[in-house]
Amino acid sequence: DHMNVKQWGMFGTVNEDSIWQDVINSGLVNIFLNRSVNYEINSLFAVDGQVIKGNGCNILFTGANQMFTIANGEMRDMTFDGNDDEHTTYPSEILAGEGVVLDNIKYENFHGKSTFSTYCLKWEMWGVHNFTINRCRFKNITQDDNGVIVGRGFVGAIRMSSTALGTDNDTSYGKISNVRGENIYSVNAGAGVVQDSDMIRFFWDPANGDISDMNWDIKFNKITAVNIGKRVFKTGGISGCSIKAVRCYKNDGLYDAMFSVVSLSGDSNRWDVTDVKGEGEFQRGFEISGRDHQISHVGLTATTPDLSGFQFGSVAFPCFNVIVDNVNLKGFGQSLYFYDSFNTQVSNYQSDSNLGINTNNTSGGNSNTVSNGVHKDAIIIDQGALLFINNCRIVDYPASLTAYAFDLRSGSVNVRGLNITSNSAKRMMNLALQDGQVADLDDISLIRNGAADVITNDHNIFSMEDAVVGSLLRIGKMKVISNANPAGTPSGSDGRANVLIKNCNYIIDKLSIRDEVARGAVGNELIITGAQGRCYIGELKVNAEVAGTGVSILAATSPTVIESLKLANGVNN
Repeated sequence: DHMNVKQWGMFGTVNEDSIWQDVINSGLVNIFLNRSVNYEINSLFAVDGQVIKGNGCNILFTGANQMFTIANGEMRDMTFDGNDDEHTTYPSEILAGEGVVLDNIKYENFHGKSTFSTYCLKWEMWGVHNFTINRCRFKNITQDDNGVIVGRGFVGAIRMSSTALGTDNDTSYGKISNVRGENIYSVNAGAGVVQDSDMIRFFWDPANGDISDMNWDIKFNKITAVNIGKRVFKTGGISGCSIKAVRCYKNDGLYDAMFSVVSLSGDSNRWDVTDVKGEGEFQRGFEISGRDHQISHVGLTATTPDLSGFQFGSVAFPCFNVIVDNVNLKGFGQSLYFYDSFNTQVSNYQSDSNLGINTNNTSGGNSNTVSNGVHKDAIIIDQGALLFINNCRIVDYPASLTAYAFDLRSGSVNVRGLNITSNSAKRMMNLALQDGQVADLDDISLIRNGAADVITNDHNIFSMEDAVVGSLLRIGKMKVISNANPAGTPSGSDGRANVLIKNCNYIIDKLSIRDEVARGAVGNELIITGAQGRCYIGELKVNAEVAGTGVSILAATSPTVIESLKLANGVNN
């Protein structure tokens, strides 16, 4: 039931398809190829039930059509060289069947030049059961792309797709492990249609049916990507898979930075992703749509700062109920971007980017949580979003950054535990609450350790300069410490206050202000102005080193109840 191909007279270079087809169609179960033989083929062959062991042989594919299909059986230990010829279909395909094994297969030098996609290995979403893809390599896989013709320039290592629902929704499943992709990209890209060069891509058109509740139990493990054009993964509406141990590096300087490392795109749901590391030219680390994903242990460094370490939700698809844990992001334009996201939870993260957290509220009602975060960049709440923050620190926020360390521009926030240290002369915590918006704060510590000269109204450590009437400030406990003050003179009295509460209803349990150094511009430690409705402070402590500073509650403010007032040193009331 087995035979070595030398018995067909296959010595040296074999370039006759008829001999090759005789081998494949011999009816033998086990076929052994030879390392010393270079095979040349130019037409399709089908594997159905055989075990073909290449023993490290090279197979040069000189045609434009498909090389092989496999429905059952195994192929091991061989290299397929595409010879950089034009390919007009997927070089290889797994058909519906049971237990296919591809082990130690290398695909090299496939270059598509037509309007068709060039993906080395493809299979259907339906009926491919218990497959194993192990130790496969994909290198120098490219396709021409003029940036104009749709369908030209799509290229990658692996693709799973279908155009219709499968019989009885018989989803495919299997394992893909120890896979490496290198130099996979579109070439000669123009400025028109943006094409996809994804190492591993799944695709489903929602117009063909709703598959959001189905599971494809495909397990990815140990995936390495080097110089991929656009993404390592694009999940395209497929749900229920897992990814473990991804390493991604992009440093070739060719074309644009990668669009993202992992894209849980479309209506993809319930992906479990863990242990993703990488460094290089990334626009994004993760782009996430769909619902109920779990992502953990991510460490990514962008060498070309642009967009987001994590983008939650996209222009076309929001995301829901995503859990992210243990993240370290460096060098991105912004680390966490809640673009269109509901009930996403990010915990145990470190961030060193231009911007730590940014929010949007595209669909309305967005609400997300960030916990146990340490970073050196800003938090921005915008577009009416709601953000919950628990036990986070902004460490040594530098004077060089133009944003405020914490900047609520439009939205509401619930903070339990926030420590900010900064060398900036600008506002450290800025709350521009709009009508009906709420800032609910507790256990807040704001410490200014250094400050350059600034001649603006931005001196406040805590500021509500841009808040409007009808907003609500609720503080459980807040401590404000100035260890350095700007030497410049602000243009108005509001800018002289370390704490400015303005144009809001406020309820404060405990507020402590301590000014440790002489101020460049003598002014109030606390100014309250324009506040309406209920105004209450349970305990107010103010300690300033310079005489003439004070606490000022202006006449335009509704009457304020202060139950306990402690003024020390040079503070005047």
